Amino acid sequence: MISKSSLILFIFLVSCSKTITKSQSKLKTFNPTELDISSFKSIGFGQFELKVPKDWKKIEAQGIDSYVIQLVSSDLDTISSDLGFYSNDLSPYDTLPSFLDRSFYNSLSESDLADFQENGIIIYDEWNTIDREAYLKTTEEYYLVDGYKSRIVTPKTSGISFTGIYIEKLSESYGRPIKFNMYGNNLTRRSEIELLHAISTLKFKM
Repeated sequence: MISKSSLILFIFLVSCSKTITKSQSKLKTFNPTELDISSFKSIGFGQFELKVPKDWKKIEAQGIDSYVIQLVSSDLDTISSDLGFYSNDLSPYDTLPSFLDRSFYNSLSESDLADFQENGIIIYDEWNTIDREAYLKTTEEYYLVDGYKSRIVTPKTSGISFTGIYIEKLSESYGRPIKFNMYGNNLTRRSEIELLHAISTLKFKM
């Protein structure tokens, strides 16, 4: 169940928004075809709805400054969605390791090194020998989803990093874009495929 405070914030965002024209670019509509989704069920969340596998379930979630929902997939993976001003853009560069010059690395204490450990550490002697792109864990492509320009993110290696969608601007509130994402992290291959098909069915009421 969404908290009262989250609902109030969500209503505020929507009531203050102004209509904008959906993207009319030449991007293709996102339409994965690995699954037959005729058996998927419709599920709604106020200002958007989508179709998901019948055994997916809603779970309680609470957002501090946005409207947050969560789902549990067929394989018990958690799928999260965030609609608001600060939705994570799922940038592939957010999961890059820390690149440290060898001399700098050698000067750090163990406690200092802990600050760089989240995504691993790559030690280099010459910066121009580093190919940062080779360390990206996800790929991204742009499509239309319900007419909105959308970043579709998928892992380079199944089961490692994010699968999901990010929309930079659904509408506006006081000149600020209302953003949207829906994603899972380190999903099973089945959950990845099911999520991408669910994303393709998104319909917004902004």
